[in-house]
Amino acid sequence: MNHKGALSIDEINRKLQFQKDDFPDLHQAAKNENIVFFIGAGVAKLYGCLLWDEMAIALVKKLRGSNILTYAEEDILLKDASTNPRKVISICYRKCNERNKLDIYEQVIQDSVAIKDFNKAQNIYKKIFSISATAHMTTNIDRGLKDFVLSIQDVGKNIKIYNCMLPDDQERMKQANYNIFKDGNIIYLHGNIENIQECVLPVEKYLSHYSDKNSSLNELFSRVETMKGIIIFLGYGLNEWDIIERIYKIKSFSIDRVAYLLSPIFTHEITKFKLEMDYYKSFGVEPIPYIIDEENYERINFVLDNLATALDKSIPSPYEIISEIEEIGKYAE
Repeated sequence: MNHKGALSIDEINRKLQFQKDDFPDLHQAAKNENIVFFIGAGVAKLYGCLLWDEMAIALVKKLRGSNILTYAEEDILLKDASTNPRKVISICYRKCNERNKLDIYEQVIQDSVAIKDFNKAQNIYKKIFSISATAHMTTNIDRGLKDFVLSIQDVGKNIKIYNCMLPDDQERMKQANYNIFKDGNIIYLHGNIENIQECVLPVEKYLSHYSDKNSSLNELFSRVETMKGIIIFLGYGLNEWDIIERIYKIKSFSIDRVAYLLSPIFTHEITKFKLEMDYYKSFGVEPIPYIIDEENYERINFVLDNLATALDKSIPSPYEIISEIEEIGKYAE
């Protein structure tokens, strides 16, 4: 029985079936081919990339080993890494920059986002692309998503890849009038490892990128608003303020929900998660938890399989499309 306000394990598992009665807007978006995926670090973690806090720890240890940090500085930054990794990464970036040692910083970042298991990377993106989406946006900087897309281009896919940190790609988006939410296109919001100097990692780049003065990014997100589809966050935590804030800004008062956030949690975090659910709904974002006690991040495979199976039922068959056209024709006569 579904008690209002309950969030038991049984209720979580029921929700993860993604039935139409629970998610009518999501099923309608699938029918309209109007879903946008936002792909975060939790996805890249599956094939060996480090999470934010792990990247921060790796940087601190490397800088200490290179005598760029003192023991006291190392101790302080390691304690901060779990709660404020972006701050720690930014401090490490500045320390390296001051010593003309940015090559050390860049090497750690490259190692942090190196793909350790190519097969797992291909498998997770195959599952993601089994769900028809109009576009795939990511704040990850690894090549997993790009490599997958390049591997399927020979089977008739017309997917384009855009890097928001490259002037040439910014011009491409502008020339297309930002009409790039189609064909499952890929949009790297923070750059990728191929242009590591421009990647949005240090806080100064982060603040500049999400400034109201960034007309390119503003135009891009305005297209998300115009679409009025459903966004699915995959591999993000509830602390992803850069994206959450943008979703808040595009939220229409006529729409209660603009995004779902598939969020991994441990069983002991259920009560805390329930409180945060109520908070994030005010932003137009509804978190959907899945328990990772046993499988850890691998559990996302189960979630994606369920989501693909459920939404597949909402995609009209060619016969249904033809029947609908014929029905409309009768009224037109």
